[in-house]
Amino acid sequence: MRNLLITIVATVLSSGCSVLTTCEDVIKRSVQSPDGAYVATWYIRDCGATTKYSSQVSVRRSRTSEDEVIFVLGRDYEIRMNWKNESVLEVTCDCVDPEVFKRITNWQGVTIDYK
Repeated sequence: MRNLLITIVATVLSSGCSVLTTCEDVIKRSVQSPDGAYVATWYIRDCGATTKYSSQVSVRRSRTSEDEVIFVLGRDYEIRMNWKNESVLEVTCDCVDPEVFKRITNWQGVTIDYK
């Protein structure tokens, strides 16, 4: 029994307590590119009481579930997304620069314009 307890404690500590931390993503809006090749998704991430909410935008190819986060804000700002054409995504936010933690302007042939 003692060895089992030691094994459990060691596993939790070596995993950085990640087994105790879960994040919830609440999808606010998804928009598909005009040609249907890409999907952009805005969601709010909540990782519990010890962290702030964050607004995030990810992009993926329509036929896959693997996405990449292209825009991260340190709060739950309202974000608007609009495809200007098949390969240009416009992301609009009334946010302040210190709250922007990630801003990618090109992703796999897609140009992302921020306003």
